[in-house]
Amino acid sequence: MKYAFLSDRSYGSTLKLLKTSVLIPELPLIDGKTAYHADLSLCVLDDTVVCAPSLYEKTGKIKNFNLVKGESEPCEPYPNDILYNAAVIGKTVFCKTDKTDKKLLEVAEKNGYSIINVKQGYARCSTLPVSDSSLITSDSGIYSAALNVGFDALLVTNEGVMLDGYPNGFIGGCGGLFENKLIFSGDISKHRDYERIKDFCGKYSVEVVYTAEPLYDFGSILC
Repeated sequence: MKYAFLSDRSYGSTLKLLKTSVLIPELPLIDGKTAYHADLSLCVLDDTVVCAPSLYEKTGKIKNFNLVKGESEPCEPYPNDILYNAAVIGKTVFCKTDKTDKKLLEVAEKNGYSIINVKQGYARCSTLPVSDSSLITSDSGIYSAALNVGFDALLVTNEGVMLDGYPNGFIGGCGGLFENKLIFSGDISKHRDYERIKDFCGKYSVEVVYTAEPLYDFGSILC
């Protein structure tokens, strides 16, 4: 059974779009505006979830997943908050390797993932998976890195994504791929790149699904 991991502050309408979900509580050492973002708490690698020590202690076990305790706890300031914010696309991990949790990198390497170093610390926040070899990103560095390893990629803007306390959130932080549907928390149809996003997803038979509320960065939907 496919599970989606997302913030416990997510829209109720988003939860209704997901058959099975695991709600992630806030991190104790992160600023309140982003403490509840699942993509700062954990990283999903197939059936293994590498997570912050505080989440591991609270959860202990997630049904049908091998839960692995990371080495370090996310905290302020940046880049101490990006330990688990890796973009996993198929069997490739895009991340700022020198700031990524060592246990996460160890698990990824052990399980045959290719690890691509990028400058963007908020790699998952900046990226949406579309298929095992295609992605949507708001970061030009990730876009270039993806093309360099043979991926198909679409570069879009973060403008129009809400996040309290910031000019805007991240495009990757308001969505995720779940059972061949790219699900957004909020109305992506009002985003200026919506038609390009829809057309890009259409190449891979991925349906774009969204809720009626404002497009909001609650942290990525991780699957």
